[in-house]
Amino acid sequence: MNNHKRVQDRETPQRFDIRWSFLPKQPLSYKILGVERDLEGAEFHGAHPFLVWAVDPFNRWVSGIPLTSACTATGEEKWGVWKHTWARIFVDNKPNMCDVAQLRLCDRQRISKKICRLGDFDIQQVSLKLRGTLGLL
Repeated sequence: MNNHKRVQDRETPQRFDIRWSFLPKQPLSYKILGVERDLEGAEFHGAHPFLVWAVDPFNRWVSGIPLTSACTATGEEKWGVWKHTWARIFVDNKPNMCDVAQLRLCDRQRISKKICRLGDFDIQQVSLKLRGTLGLL
């Protein structure tokens, strides 16, 4: 997955496209007793499939959700317990995990080649999880 080349696609991303993204590492930290510590592994970064949720009218910004595989290389589940913000979706007939709590706004230059379009059933699953997480039910 990380071998994907960063090539800008001239085609404008559309809502519900799954595209490659190149997300920057976000500096996250926390304080305990006045000592600041870095938090690793809390946000997706690097090359990931990305579910496009919205594109601004001038094609400068894209909001969406990075995806990760739901299974290991041997086909086993990665997680024993699913969080309420996670939705299982299928990208090219492979199970993926979409954590709607990871909704991001990123510049268009970080979005690349189209992989596929999200299916109707998966669109409903992600929409429901996102509305529930944002308190819009």
